[in-house]
Amino acid sequence: MLQIFDIIHQAAARNGVVNLGQALDNASSNIMLNNYKMMLDEFSIRSVNYSPYDYVVSASNLITLGTDIINNISGTIPTLPAEIKEVVAIINGINYKLAIKKYEDYRAIPITPLNAIPEAVYILYNFPLISLYFYPGFNQNAFVRVYGRSYLISENPTINDYTNLPREFNQFLVSQLALKSAPYFGNPQTPGLIIEAAGALKHLKERELMREMSTLRNDIGGEGGFNYLSGLAGLI
Repeated sequence: MLQIFDIIHQAAARNGVVNLGQALDNASSNIMLNNYKMMLDEFSIRSVNYSPYDYVVSASNLITLGTDIINNISGTIPTLPAEIKEVVAIINGINYKLAIKKYEDYRAIPITPLNAIPEAVYILYNFPLISLYFYPGFNQNAFVRVYGRSYLISENPTINDYTNLPREFNQFLVSQLALKSAPYFGNPQTPGLIIEAAGALKHLKERELMREMSTLRNDIGGEGGFNYLSGLAGLI
């Protein structure tokens, strides 16, 4: 992994903000850092993100995710996910994958005996807290596992922090940041920058496809049932 300072400086050299060996001033550094943060926030919800979100907490009928900094309220899980893929109830060591319902379907579920195992969860996507409502509610000791994808960057990174990303992200980060930040300094997004950034993004999408194929092979017990074109279409 690279230090954010190195990514910013290399990107500034690529798009002409600084010359080789020249230092980046504080104002330009802050502009590059803000563009870096916005870029990773955007890609946290796209297919190039495979940073896992995986937390297990004691069960309750309402679980909140995230932190309300203004009102000093911390959720059951203080970290906000970029995406929720699965919610699992763990009761007596057995995992029960819950159906994620939209509000209308959640409200239409028939009345169930109170001692039944939760079968569904409704996710209220508010900000800064996401709320998870379970039906029927928990009436015994249990745990809840929330699995999905994390944001690629912390709330307030500094240029001295390191990226918490695999090495295959390095070229992508530098080239995409160079392309994104160039107009802020009155510099053109040159054909060379565009081609380099597109190539780095293509590489990451191919890497993501390989990861998804590995997951599907594990799920279906072999390679024969995976349609390559269908998998690729999901990443385009």
